[in-house]
Amino acid sequence: MSKMGVREHRLHASATQRDLAFFRERERERALAAEKTAGLRALRLAKEEAERAAAQAAAEQALLNKPKRRTKKASAAPAPETATAE
Repeated sequence: MSKMGVREHRLHASATQRDLAFFRERERERALAAEKTAGLRALRLAKEEAERAAAQAAAEQALLNKPKRRTKKASAAPAPETATAE
């Protein structure tokens, strides 16, 4: 190879090395971001599930503490009749 060919080959090789390093770094950052997103999603889902369970428990507790409706009891004796003038 001539001097120019060797020089071009070196320049191309160093550019390729820089490109590979850049792409590796970008892929590493993408993987870190995906991992962080997955962790945050898991925390959010756990929080929503805990809130849902707490709301359900509160609703069940409210049903247990709800005052019972009072109904009028029928009296055992019939109501006295009023005197009518005949």
